Amino acid sequence: MGGLTAHRGWKRRRVMDKKCRVIDHLSEQDSLFSASDYDGPKAPSVEEKVATLVYRRDRLIKGLQRLLRDAERTEV
Repeated sequence: MGGLTAHRGWKRRRVMDKKCRVIDHLSEQDSLFSASDYDGPKAPSVEEKVATLVYRRDRLIKGLQRLLRDAERTEV
C-alpha cells in the first residue's frame, strides 16, 4: 500500500515541477520587450509587437491547457 501512495506523491511533484518550468519560461520571456528595444531605429513595429504578444498568449494558453490535463490525470 505504501508504494501506491508514494507513486501518487511522485506524480503530484512532477506536475508541480512542470508548472514551475512553465512559470520560469514565461518570466524569461518577459525580457522580450525591454526598454532598450524602443530606443534605436531597430524598434519593433506595432505589428511585430502585436504578433509577438498574440504568439505569447497562444503559447501560454496551450501550456495552461496541458498543465490542466496533466493535473486532472494525476488526480484520478
